[in-house]
Amino acid sequence: MIDKAKLKPSSYQCALEMQRIGSDAAHKAQKRNRAKGIPNYYSVGGRIISDMPSVESVESELAPIGTKSED
Repeated sequence: MIDKAKLKPSSYQCALEMQRIGSDAAHKAQKRNRAKGIPNYYSVGGRIISDMPSVESVESELAPIGTKSED
C-alpha cells in the first residue's frame, strides 16, 4: 500500500472522492436490489451471506465452495 505521507494532498483528496463516489453507487444499487426483491450478498468472516432471510436459510444448507458434500 502507498504511504499516505508520500501522497500530495490533492492526490489524497481525489482518492477519497473516488472512494466516496464508489461507495454511494454501491449503496444505491443495494437499495434498488432490495426494492426489487433481489438479495445482496456479502462475505463476512469468510462466509457468504445474504441480506434476505429466505435466501440465508437455503445457503446454510449448501456446502462451502471447495468442499465436497457428504452424500
